[in-house]
Amino acid sequence: SMPVNGRHKKSAGVTLIELMIVLIIIGVLATFAIIRFSNATKKAKVREAALMLGYLWDIQYQYYVEHGSFISQEYGIIFFEADLGFAWYDQTSETARKKLNYSPPSGTSRFWYLSWNGGAGMVTFAYPKTSDYPWISEDETDNSLKGITLSVDNDRRIYIYGFGRAERL
Repeated sequence: SMPVNGRHKKSAGVTLIELMIVLIIIGVLATFAIIRFSNATKKAKVREAALMLGYLWDIQYQYYVEHGSFISQEYGIIFFEADLGFAWYDQTSETARKKLNYSPPSGTSRFWYLSWNGGAGMVTFAYPKTSDYPWISEDETDNSLKGITLSVDNDRRIYIYGFGRAERL
């Protein structure tokens, strides 16, 4: 560089240390962004399951209002899965489905929805499809949901178990 007033002018370039510091800062910020996005995605999936539980509660309660009881155990355990045309895995699936006027939503379900009559009430749960179930193909599983279960009580209160605690929606 050309001397200015007897001194050499510093170059306007960037040193390797400055470049490394900038890359480290960008890496840390990217890590936080990915973690936040991952948590937001998981919460959205859980919210989807909560909405489905609410819907299933509504159709079962509608049956209760019309008939004075929840759907009888003689129709089996009601097992919902959104991505199959024969969504209920019980021995009288068509009968139970028609009695509740239920049509499975389209798309691939991330959860199984299980419901049964408990006499004066019903119990409905949502369990995530994870690799813990070897009969499920890999493209249908979502291991980000491991350890999460949802339930809805007779008063339509939805609870989430997981995230290190139980909470009510």
